Amino acid sequence: MIDYTSQPKDNNFSINKHSLQAVFGIPGVVFYDSVISDNLILLSARLKGKTAKCTCCGKRSKSVHSSYTRKLTDLSVTGRAVKIILKVRKFRCRNSRCSQTVFSEQHLPLTQKYSRLTDRTNRYLQKLLIEVSSRKGEYISDLFSIKQSSSTCLRIVKSIEMPEYQELTTIGIDDWAYRKGKSYGTIIVNALNHRPVELLKSRDKEEVADWLKEHNSILYVTRDRSSSYYNAIKSGASKASQIADRFHLVKNLGDYIAHEIRMEYKTIKSSWLAHRKSLYKSKEDNSSLSSGDSENTSDSQYNKHTNSVSHRKQELFNRIHELKNNNYSQRAIAKALNINRNTVRY
Repeated sequence: MIDYTSQPKDNNFSINKHSLQAVFGIPGVVFYDSVISDNLILLSARLKGKTAKCTCCGKRSKSVHSSYTRKLTDLSVTGRAVKIILKVRKFRCRNSRCSQTVFSEQHLPLTQKYSRLTDRTNRYLQKLLIEVSSRKGEYISDLFSIKQSSSTCLRIVKSIEMPEYQELTTIGIDDWAYRKGKSYGTIIVNALNHRPVELLKSRDKEEVADWLKEHNSILYVTRDRSSSYYNAIKSGASKASQIADRFHLVKNLGDYIAHEIRMEYKTIKSSWLAHRKSLYKSKEDNSSLSSGDSENTSDSQYNKHTNSVSHRKQELFNRIHELKNNNYSQRAIAKALNINRNTVRY
């Protein structure tokens, strides 16, 4: 029974057994008492049946030895926290060949061994906490009146059973950061359902190649333009086709277009100068303009610009390598030179 003296008496009320069963009903569990206050609902419950099966030999017993209570957190109702005071009976095993003398009745429809949550609360939290960090989960669970600590949130997420994966045929490989600019690992994703399959501790060729050798059913691998992943796939899954991922396909296209424009720059420039010359000729005021002088001036300006850009790039390149030789990190170099970290990396 619930200890009414430990609860505030103001605004307390209870509801009948049938209503309790209709609202909170769980198969095999009887709710027989309740106390409802402003922010808390306390329920008394026990398991149905007069006998229980021994956890060791499986033989049923009706000889009750003693009982104890467990306090479980259930899903909240109308913003009120719900606590279930579950009465658990201990039975004597009458099987003389059994090594278990006393055992507790099992309550699997309601909760698991040693758990302080009902099964439905645990499932609800698993779906919620997998989407957020442990600290954010602690905050959100408090809003739903089922407050859990951040460490408990982590344990709930770790208790989620991982689905069994079928043979992998198409995967995606990319790096991920333990700490940006410092240490990186490798993430492997099933490209067909976009679910992570494995997290490797590094992006070294040998570790990735070893993992691929253990999964010889792989036919296609999508990756970035990293040479280490190229070599790892070539070594660990030589029969697999390597495919650039969508981002790098677009990146490759952009680089190719930029290269073609650079290669054809003189042709483009000549066409532009010819067009400009025709515009000048259409104006009587500029009929005496020499196209040769115009071309020479443009060529001179282009060459000066090109030389200036090349010089600045060379200076930047030398400065980056100077700092690298002095054991500066990528992040520190980028900050010192006021450039993007990817510029330092590539």
